[in-house]
Amino acid sequence: MNLVLGTYRIRGDLRTVVAQALRDGCCSIDTAPNYHHGRALLEIGAAIRDGGSSACSGRLVISSKVGYASLDETARLVRDHLADDSDIVRRHHVLAPEYTRFMFAETLAALQVPTLDTFFLHNPEEQLATRSPAALFRVLVRVFEILEERCAAGQLGQYGIATWSGFGAPKHSAVLSLPALLALARGVAGDRHHLRAVQLPISLVRSDVVWDLVARGRGVLADALSAGIAVYASSPLHGGEVVGAVKEAFASEIEPGRSPAEACLRFVMSVPGVHAVLVSASTREHLRAARDLARQAPLDRQHMRHILELIHAS
Repeated sequence: MNLVLGTYRIRGDLRTVVAQALRDGCCSIDTAPNYHHGRALLEIGAAIRDGGSSACSGRLVISSKVGYASLDETARLVRDHLADDSDIVRRHHVLAPEYTRFMFAETLAALQVPTLDTFFLHNPEEQLATRSPAALFRVLVRVFEILEERCAAGQLGQYGIATWSGFGAPKHSAVLSLPALLALARGVAGDRHHLRAVQLPISLVRSDVVWDLVARGRGVLADALSAGIAVYASSPLHGGEVVGAVKEAFASEIEPGRSPAEACLRFVMSVPGVHAVLVSASTREHLRAARDLARQAPLDRQHMRHILELIHAS
């Protein structure tokens, strides 16, 4: 199981946390330009320049995102013809081809790296507040074209969709379809397209997508497995909320001897098809504990189904 340092909920000095994680050999980082009050990219770039990445020589993997801009930035984007007013939803979410091109270059510059492993479109379902699904898909085609250009230029390994609720959430139906998105990508670049990743929340709280896979053999995880798409599980502790809700007895039901936090992570790390799990570990001890868990063999599928049945019965 691949472990990724997620930077959305890192507490304290992000530069220090990232530099220490890199020195300890945690070589995968996920971020976005709007994280840490808009300074995440600069702080991570500084951590890399501090020499923290020396332990990750040749193995540094960074994923970032495009989608959110500050209110000050949105006015500038329209003025500089990087986006139209119609591309900006709720005053801060932006999906536009030229803005994507601009933010990709800005991301490389802020991080001071020549390439990115993955560039995610961040919560594109936000655009459905003002755009029809058909209009959203037309914009996505143009954005995919920009990202395929970056892949062809050797600056980007792959791109993907990072969403909080686009692929479904408890009591909410999916508004994005992975097969439909893959069809768009094939229309842009054929079968050798680079839409190869999705990022979505998976936890004991957000377990519906796991239930769909394990009990019904359908849903976004089944689609990803079938298509060979890498799944990045975000928010495995649901912002820390799930840890306080899980009793020691239920943690032992998942795996005897585990603390609630460890049991929650073991569950997510055992979901079939999950390629990587994002953890926002603010301390060296928490990150080391998560890395130890990631080295364990996953829980077997029958036991996972048992845990899911207990969740859905409660």
